Amino acid sequence: MIPALAILFGGGTLALHHTSKASSIPVVNVSGDLNKVFKTVSDLKNNAPLIIEAEVVKGTSFEYNHVIFTKNNLLVKKVYKGDLQGKQNIDILETGGISDNKEFVLEGNPVSKPGEKLVLFLKKYDGPVTEDAYTIEGAYQGKFTFDDGKKISFKKANEKFGELQSIQSINDLQLDK
Repeated sequence: MIPALAILFGGGTLALHHTSKASSIPVVNVSGDLNKVFKTVSDLKNNAPLIIEAEVVKGTSFEYNHVIFTKNNLLVKKVYKGDLQGKQNIDILETGGISDNKEFVLEGNPVSKPGEKLVLFLKKYDGPVTEDAYTIEGAYQGKFTFDDGKKISFKKANEKFGELQSIQSINDLQLDK
């Protein structure tokens, strides 16, 4: 399992913990060590070659080398940084997803679902799992969901993420600067 996880994490360890949630599908929590921890929006902005606002259109979960991944297709609404050369849709690769009637969740961060609106700090994926896709900076650290009122949610409340966990609105990301 660790070699495939290293593709997105850049190294680290992996542990599985089985829990359940209110629905009928059990959740398997996957934990791992990140090779880089971003503590500020500036760190994310400086490291991410591509920053976008997008909506998830559809996703497909699959297993590769004993690890569950999801490839989500996104409709890009706005590009804050980078160049997509006119592309309106891109794919992102996330660790986790649904397989064998279980939801695999990395560090308490479920993969993005159709209809979710996101601000993403991305880099181009280069590896064997899929082609022509992007990954989220820091596995999930560069992923913010928001509602129509632009209220942002960062799904990992943990002291090691510093400023990132205090982001409450899209304006707090200071993307137009």
